[in-house]
Amino acid sequence: MTNIINLDKANYNAKRTHRQRVNEIMDGFIPLIPQGQYESVMTEFYTANIVGTPKVVLLFTIIDFGEYEGVIIPRYYAVKRLTSKQGLNGSFIAKPRGAFADDYFMMRPDAPRLRKDQIPMTTLQNKPMVITVGTVEKNNKQVKYKEQQKYSVVRKVRLI
Repeated sequence: MTNIINLDKANYNAKRTHRQRVNEIMDGFIPLIPQGQYESVMTEFYTANIVGTPKVVLLFTIIDFGEYEGVIIPRYYAVKRLTSKQGLNGSFIAKPRGAFADDYFMMRPDAPRLRKDQIPMTTLQNKPMVITVGTVEKNNKQVKYKEQQKYSVVRKVRLI
């Protein structure tokens, strides 16, 4: 059994609602698409403790016209700590100089200096961005995954 969804490209979007696809990702079922750059929007985020580390996960929905339109790809960020229940729209405290802060100010270059526990996530939602998608091919012990275990993640985010 694997946690990877094999995309039936023609029927992926027709068979699942957006909420069902978000729930699948929160449960660990992450799609595999070709590496490259895609136009997308950040539709939602959730917080979770993943392997004992507090994380915020931004979910990017691809809006490029084509066979991968509507596919949701996650971007994981380690944060200092979670300040509410885990789940959709959870609150957190970001690391002052962490990857999340770097990407947030890349996506919002006009944002004022903010407290790390009061970052308004709604300002990122539904703004067009270009994401660079990569494939995870090794586990945390640097052992290569089998083809069925590989999955896609967002490696880089930038505003259009």
